[in-house]
Amino acid sequence: MGPPGSEKPFVVEPIGGTCVSYGTLLDSVSDPLEEGIESVLRPGDTVTFFAKVIAGILRKQPLTLLSGSAPVSSTEIGVTTSTACEGGDPVNRSEIRLSSIDALTSALRSCPEAKITLFTSGSTGRPKRVTHTLATLIRGVRVDAGHGDDVWGLAYRPAHVAGLLVFLQAVMNGNTMVDLNGLSPEAIPDVIEQQGITHLSATPTFFRLLPSIDVPLKSVRRVTFGGEALDPGLMARMSEVFPEAKFLNVYASTEAGTLFAARGSRFSLPEGLGEKARVVDGELQLHRSLLGELGESEWLGEDAWYATGDLIEQSADNEEHFEFRGRRGQEVNVGGYKVDPLEVETAVRSQAKVRDCRVFGRPNSVLGSILCCDVILELPMEEGELRAALMNQLSPQKMPRVWRFVDQLETTSSGKRRLT
Repeated sequence: MGPPGSEKPFVVEPIGGTCVSYGTLLDSVSDPLEEGIESVLRPGDTVTFFAKVIAGILRKQPLTLLSGSAPVSSTEIGVTTSTACEGGDPVNRSEIRLSSIDALTSALRSCPEAKITLFTSGSTGRPKRVTHTLATLIRGVRVDAGHGDDVWGLAYRPAHVAGLLVFLQAVMNGNTMVDLNGLSPEAIPDVIEQQGITHLSATPTFFRLLPSIDVPLKSVRRVTFGGEALDPGLMARMSEVFPEAKFLNVYASTEAGTLFAARGSRFSLPEGLGEKARVVDGELQLHRSLLGELGESEWLGEDAWYATGDLIEQSADNEEHFEFRGRRGQEVNVGGYKVDPLEVETAVRSQAKVRDCRVFGRPNSVLGSILCCDVILELPMEEGELRAALMNQLSPQKMPRVWRFVDQLETTSSGKRRLT
């Protein structure tokens, strides 16, 4: 008989039909590694990747997690591709022998200073490296008996901060994860129902691409949006898809982890953050104490503030309430007018026959830029019909000149729409 809870599934892989138990995970993490721990990890097999992350944390080996879009040279990464454990001594198997899931979670909590380097998604430029301690990453993790039966849908890539946060929330509560990466949007509802997924965290883009369904998915108790601006129409649609779910909209970044949460699109500063977050020229800035380690050139002034690039609009009646309005530098100059692509996207998505879209600028010798729009349709629609429907919502400079009807949108490796 294995350790308590060893038969409980750790990761279910719908593609391939495999299921790996916590018992297998505990054995894998406890195995002696005479040549040391890999310090640079790139996702391949999800289970193996997370097992190596755990093994590195428990042995206090600094880790660098790479995604498909991250730089790969040792100079850019800042470490070699494989190193021995700190001090070069072989790992003693008995030092990390794990007898149960509880022993695993306890061991993880005992390593708050373990370091993990991640890379930003690069949605508006080149990915940047950020080094966190485990303590900053698990800042938002909630551990209690009430979460013991949660089943998480893993919709983010494992090497991105959002995927790592889902993993930490799941493993710290001994939960099962169902890997949704690689599944078509049409296959996801069936997997959610078959696996009894209760918690689902993903970008708005992920949720927009889910197909219309005839039978609501009642197993899901919590839906979390993150990584992109959330429009009210999407939340209304998802409340029909997941009628038993509570909805949460979070502000999280690779640099800071999870900081703010809201029931809708309006956020408020949590208690204790009032002096660590500020707004300068409409842009959110965060104090160094809230973030991981960044390059020295990233900080502003002697007080070490970080310009997030996220534009917010504060409430007229309470400056601590605000909504995110996009990214600095995202506006497109069309004939001297600054156009916010998110505003245009919201109008296009409001059409019943549109599932999702992406608005972006293309250089033009006369106007500076012209607006282009890639559209995924829910129902057949002609360009003329779509333009006519938008005439009362968009001024001429905000009306896209080039339309493409596509099957999928260009996204970053973290699942967010590429903004440029």
